Amino acid sequence: MISEDPELIDPEQGDFRPAPGSPATGYGCQTFPRGDLAASSPARDAGRQPRLPSVLSVPEPMRSGSRPRMLEVSGAIEEDTIWDADTVRLVGDVMVTDGTTLTVTPGVRIEAAGHHALQIQGTLAACGTPAAPILLTSADPSGFAIDSTSAGAWFGLRFDHPRATNDSSRLEYCILEYCKAAGDSSRGAALSLRGGVKLRVANCIFRHNVADYGAVAYCDQFAAPLLCSSLLWDNHAFVGGSAVYCLDAYPQLIHNTIAQNPVHNDDLFYATACIHNHISKARVTGCILWSNPSAYFLGGQIREGKFYYVTYSDIEDGHAGDGNLDADPLFVDQGAHPFALRAESPCVEAGRPETAGLGLPAEDLVGTPRIWLERIDIGAYEWALPAAVRDPDPSAAVATCGSLQLRPNPTAGAALIWARHPPVGGQPLRIYDAAGRLVRTLAAPAAPDGTVRVSWDGRDEQGRPAPAGIYHCVIASAAATTRGRLIRLR
Repeated sequence: MISEDPELIDPEQGDFRPAPGSPATGYGCQTFPRGDLAASSPARDAGRQPRLPSVLSVPEPMRSGSRPRMLEVSGAIEEDTIWDADTVRLVGDVMVTDGTTLTVTPGVRIEAAGHHALQIQGTLAACGTPAAPILLTSADPSGFAIDSTSAGAWFGLRFDHPRATNDSSRLEYCILEYCKAAGDSSRGAALSLRGGVKLRVANCIFRHNVADYGAVAYCDQFAAPLLCSSLLWDNHAFVGGSAVYCLDAYPQLIHNTIAQNPVHNDDLFYATACIHNHISKARVTGCILWSNPSAYFLGGQIREGKFYYVTYSDIEDGHAGDGNLDADPLFVDQGAHPFALRAESPCVEAGRPETAGLGLPAEDLVGTPRIWLERIDIGAYEWALPAAVRDPDPSAAVATCGSLQLRPNPTAGAALIWARHPPVGGQPLRIYDAAGRLVRTLAAPAAPDGTVRVSWDGRDEQGRPAPAGIYHCVIASAAATTRGRLIRLR
């Protein structure tokens, strides 16, 4: 601990950087002089409704013995800056100026003391981790309601025609909540994107946001962000686009879970949905769109979605396009991640067979490998084998060595299980149920041609018939794993 005068540059004007030769060099967090920005648009008054409680839990922020607990900021950021405090409080609008990068470290809580915005003309790099996400929220969420007032809300992230020469902005493992954009010119609550914005959003959670248009994102004037592997839930629109509103824009929505985002527009003939396209081509691949209601008499989850751009998604009420489903995604509905998939979900192993070019992260929202079995799952979460079924040494680089072939599948009786390139070492075949309990262990000797063929009669170790359900067949060694999923019928 330093007990000397820290010798800061100009603390009276908000510049708390250590002066040259200061004993505080290497400690604390750089800030910047305060300045006034244009006030945000006033929100309309409306009847207040109680806010919905948060379901998803937020891990405690990571703490460093050398970083400050609280940092208050406002004004313009005119040189590269790192926010590395436990809490960064926006006491006014903040502008990241052209050519400047703001970096936010894992575990930081960014809270707005009022209806302030974080405006990005330069570059934002906010990259958390599964254990230490970055939380962007209101300092007073108790005052938040699903209405058009600004109480308890902030004005989100706003990208307004940043120059193409700036580096791409990134949001990873961030939680954005309690943003509101309602009023004459306010569009886009959590994200407002205008022009050629270069933005990649991965493994983020958007919740409890409210806007007239685009409660999560408003995309305009050729904006083409990538939003992938993220959860969008409990966001509300008063006019249209409860999740995303697109106006002459081309966003890419890849493997997101978009659920429980209502449009509060009572006009039966106003054509809208949770994803609203107007002169736009939103690409929707591998997404779950479920339980996002609107009053539009024709229904649907996507307005003016082009079948060519909507593929391998699970969409309530259906949608034309390759690989699309219309089936209950079977969320777990409990725990810290209630929108994760159950083992029997139709979204498991139902994504696009080839994932090249999708821009997906290596892991999902909870840190599970983005492709756990042979094929990617639809939605933001990758269903994984329970802990009892994991590889012998999860810390090792375990390779997937082909896949087990199972015939017939589904089956009500016996099944033949074989592999052309199984792991070496004569490892047995183990069969687990959906909860990860070991059901049967079978010898799996290799034939002279190197293949393994095993017949399972559908019984457990005690000779009892295994009940109907999902079963996982695994041949694993310390170096490689071969897996397959078998469905047993009654």
